[in-house]
Amino acid sequence: MAKRRNVDVPLSRTQPSYLAEHVITNDHTLINGGRVDDTQFDAAPSGRKYIPGGTLMGRTDDERFWGPWASGDTEVYLSIYDIEDALVDDDVALLLGGFQIYHMRLPGWADLPAATQTLIREKYVCLRGLTV
Repeated sequence: MAKRRNVDVPLSRTQPSYLAEHVITNDHTLINGGRVDDTQFDAAPSGRKYIPGGTLMGRTDDERFWGPWASGDTEVYLSIYDIEDALVDDDVALLLGGFQIYHMRLPGWADLPAATQTLIREKYVCLRGLTV
């Protein structure tokens, strides 16, 4: 088995629109971020597994990797940055709860199930903002 490289998730990427005007620092992120279970995400026709920033990620106590939120997950956070291809780079930066977000700018907000929208509203300080 190949040894995995340990890479810090850079915090200098383009500011996601759902994060308002706040500057993201290590105080706002889950320490050491995490790794995505790429088997839980669908591939595009190109084979790439793109995960947009603002995706609600979750895992249970028994899981090591993060996947899309599902009922029963005990840890739940929003991803901060886009993951261009989870097959190539599976590192994910996660936003701690209590942070202010423009929930209307999250990817696919209008199509999220009511339970998912409620969970996001309970976990984060949601500002209406404008849709993009």
